[in-house]
Amino acid sequence: MQCSDPIEIKSALAQIGTTGSEEKVEEEEEPEVDGEGGAEEAPAEKHDEPLAEVIEKPPEPVAPVAVPVAISSNPPKKLTNQFNFCERGSLTLNNPSREVSTQTNPPSRITFSASITQWAIYDAYMEDHEQQEMKEKEKKEKEKEKATLAPQKKEQEAKKQEGVQEKSKFTSPEKAAKILERMSNQNTYDEIIQDFKYWEDPSDEFKEEEGTLLPLWKFSCDKAQNYSVTSICWNENCPDIFVAGYGSFDFKRRKAGLMCVYTMKNPSYPEHLVAVKSEVLAVDIHMTCTSLIVLGLSDGNIAVFDLTKSCETPLHTSNSVNNKHSAAVWQVRWSKELSQTEMTIYSISADGQVLSWTLMQNEMIKMKLISLTFSTGMIHSDDSCPLTGCGTALTFHPTENNIFLVGTEEGRIYKCSTAYTSIFLSESEAHYMPVQQVDFNRFNPAVYASCSGDWRVKIWEDNRKEPLFEFDLGSPVEDVAWAPYSSTVLAAATADGRVHVFDLNVNKYRPLCQQVVTQKKKCKLTKVSFNPKHSMLIVGDSFGGVSSVKMSPNLRKKQKPPKKGMIVDHETLEKLKLDKLLSLVREPNKPLMVLETESNAN
Repeated sequence: MQCSDPIEIKSALAQIGTTGSEEKVEEEEEPEVDGEGGAEEAPAEKHDEPLAEVIEKPPEPVAPVAVPVAISSNPPKKLTNQFNFCERGSLTLNNPSREVSTQTNPPSRITFSASITQWAIYDAYMEDHEQQEMKEKEKKEKEKEKATLAPQKKEQEAKKQEGVQEKSKFTSPEKAAKILERMSNQNTYDEIIQDFKYWEDPSDEFKEEEGTLLPLWKFSCDKAQNYSVTSICWNENCPDIFVAGYGSFDFKRRKAGLMCVYTMKNPSYPEHLVAVKSEVLAVDIHMTCTSLIVLGLSDGNIAVFDLTKSCETPLHTSNSVNNKHSAAVWQVRWSKELSQTEMTIYSISADGQVLSWTLMQNEMIKMKLISLTFSTGMIHSDDSCPLTGCGTALTFHPTENNIFLVGTEEGRIYKCSTAYTSIFLSESEAHYMPVQQVDFNRFNPAVYASCSGDWRVKIWEDNRKEPLFEFDLGSPVEDVAWAPYSSTVLAAATADGRVHVFDLNVNKYRPLCQQVVTQKKKCKLTKVSFNPKHSMLIVGDSFGGVSSVKMSPNLRKKQKPPKKGMIVDHETLEKLKLDKLLSLVREPNKPLMVLETESNAN
């Protein structure tokens, strides 16, 4: 084998060196077989022959070049840890242990020695006692300072709140919207406003014993269309505001109730609208705190709302199983005893109980006044079985706050007192059907009127079993009320949609006015009430509407003082007029004092 080019010679040497080294490695790894070396020497001779031929020609020796190539081809081995013969990455450090003495400072120590006697113990006790007394005196002084400063702070906070409320009233958009609404209503109802102030029926001059009612405004609300007006109450401090309660007399279909506060300045929409979970059957306004309104509900509960705070949640409620009536509440009345600390409410229900409710800070305390019971009067037995009556009407004496009258479904009227919880002062079988309303005369509290579903209105006097006057109106009478300006004028509302106005001083046998107020057919009148200041009436119906009417001059005559004699005020004249009328019934043969009458438009 001959190679003329030196580059080819170098490549050949590289190939020979690599192959030779590989074969040497293989020979070292192969084991010896049977001690014979023929197989091992044969490949060595084959490689030596071409190697000798190649070495003769190059000028430089080639043998030492193959040795380093075989050594550099092997990969380096990984060194191990010289301490514990494991990888460094698997080692972790353990925290050194520590003692408590290395974390805290040692406490200071002092040696003390003294002799203890009884006098030393006594002196130490007295010093401690004096220090405690001084601390108590300081606490009491601080409490006194707080007690003296608390009302001043409350007054200041109240003044601040009033100032903020006044500012908010003037700046709130609701107040501005109400003012604009009232201004627009004054333009819309301008004719009615003029009639309300200045209208006088000229035909009354030719009618001595007849009068008319002029329709004015009609107060209604879209949410109250499917309800009946169950109660009406005027605000005596603000005669242009009244409250109407909405519910239903059909207890088969239970639904939520409403309470609306209306004003004559804005008949288009109520000032306040309060939604209640149950139907409202009775409403009353507090005498002094006119923002407090109590509601009697059909589920037996009583709710008190404060319109200055919230119209959504009641201030007090009797929502409990034991702390309520077991039937519908037909009448609620605020107590006329003005107390600065406590307020009392009286209620009557169909369960035959008259309860009083005392308003505390966070609860209503119930107390039972009287249970309405009556005997059956069985003929064949000596013992009578008492039965429980169902209360329907409640009214308090105008001057004596502890006396009240109660009407029942059985047609009875009881005279009761808050001082006696088990005895009736008097009892009378007044009507044949349920008593709807009982009302005292404002000028002579010994006289009161009652109405019933037996079509009759009766006028009673204390300590008399028979009525003084009795009127048959030809339809169930739903409500009756005495006029606040006259002792002989009263009004009644009947189920046929008529309002009957009586003046007993003019005619003792029939009403001076019988007028249909509602325009819808089959619309029943449910409530009637006189305005405490103006010569007008409001009437509620079974379709959720409240109508206001003005009385003609013949229906609002006032007593004229005598020409000769001392000067007598209006209240005394009205009392004399009623006494004259009662004397006609009691003693018809006795001569009477004749008083002239005049028509007063005011």
